[in-house]
Amino acid sequence: FDAAKSICVDPSPASCIRCLYESRFGRKIPGLLLPLLKPMMKLRESLADRLVEDIDLFISPSTSLLFELGKRGFHMRRSTVIPHGIDKAATSAPYSPHKPVRFGYIGNVNRKKGIEVLVRAFQGGLSSSLTIRGFADKSAIEQFKKDNPSCEARLEQFDRDTDGFYREIDAVIVPSIWLENQPTVLLESFAHGKPVICSRLGGMEELVKDGRGGLLFPPGDSNGLGKIVRRLASNPSELSALAASIPRLPTSDEYTRAVISAIEGLRL
Repeated sequence: FDAAKSICVDPSPASCIRCLYESRFGRKIPGLLLPLLKPMMKLRESLADRLVEDIDLFISPSTSLLFELGKRGFHMRRSTVIPHGIDKAATSAPYSPHKPVRFGYIGNVNRKKGIEVLVRAFQGGLSSSLTIRGFADKSAIEQFKKDNPSCEARLEQFDRDTDGFYREIDAVIVPSIWLENQPTVLLESFAHGKPVICSRLGGMEELVKDGRGGLLFPPGDSNGLGKIVRRLASNPSELSALAASIPRLPTSDEYTRAVISAIEGLRL
């Protein structure tokens, strides 16, 4: 995405440098630094071109990734799509929404992940039903509170033990504004039996269909997301229906076997 918080449709070395720098450091890149980094991006592109020539098979978890690579000049001789596998969570239980309904976000708390879209969508008294997990430390939580004084969401630090998070929420929100491939959070949510509300973008809409495992909204559309949240909060039975329609995902073993089979197929 670019500085205007929109999807980047025409990437260039300069725009990629700006995006990477702003994502990492949370501020605009100094003007004097940009010319110094451009040769590095050119070298990166040259190395990528050489790498493509030496690859016999591209294995991608989503069609979206292959499409985007093709648009950017990666000419793959042979490719296949094998979605990532994940095993059903041992802690998942029969779905029963909380009263009131609780929504959750888990992941990096930054702009490209749509955190600003999320906060705007939950304005007007909705934020008390939201949990945001993924802050680096307590100081990051305090800074978020200062930047968003009206947000009453439950704020939690990053924790690799995610079972507790999924037990406490009824639906997971993935409001990314950049081109996600196949986010792990979607796989984890489905493995825990939780429906997903996400941006209609990239590989996410290959996993989540409107009314099948979750709901979609236009990327960056906080009003659209807010309407979905209000509707589901008032109709928990719709959440139950979405949870019941979560598609079956391949297991880890099935994924491994599919990858091995694809590689062995190169010998034929």
